[in-house]
Amino acid sequence: MIDTHAHIYLPEFDIDREQIIENARSSGVEKILMPAIDSSTHKSMLQVEENFDGCLSMIGLHPCS
Repeated sequence: MIDTHAHIYLPEFDIDREQIIENARSSGVEKILMPAIDSSTHKSMLQVEENFDGCLSMIGLHPCS
């Protein structure tokens, strides 16, 4: 399975991000696509991508921004 929309790079997930990703993997999620919100989120999104296999950044501008 692929999660096509997860903002797990946001600060709200700093405390339990690793557990969330582990839970997703154990449930069969192989890839997590992380859509950008705006340029202020790119750095944290790329950091999550670097630290967790299967987490992929989608750099761009969210329609609401």
